Amino acid sequence: MPHFKDAKGVKLAAGWLIDQCGWKGQYLDRVGVHDQQALVLVNHSGGRRRDVDDLSEKIKHDVKAHFGVDLEQEPIAYP
Repeated sequence: MPHFKDAKGVKLAAGWLIDQCGWKGQYLDRVGVHDQQALVLVNHSGGRRRDVDDLSEKIKHDVKAHFGVDLEQEPIAYP
């Protein structure tokens, strides 16, 4: 599992975790995960902020279920 040390301990490669859960290149209605970069969420056609938020939550849930890791969103989205 790709990782590196930082001031707080160890950081894991979120893109790798998301890819291992099968999300890279997947669609969920009008939004999806970029097919070459698992950290990039894409609005394919008329998706709304809620659609992106829902996809993000599903990805976080899958990563938690598969690896026991809670992903933290960066950067923080503001309304």
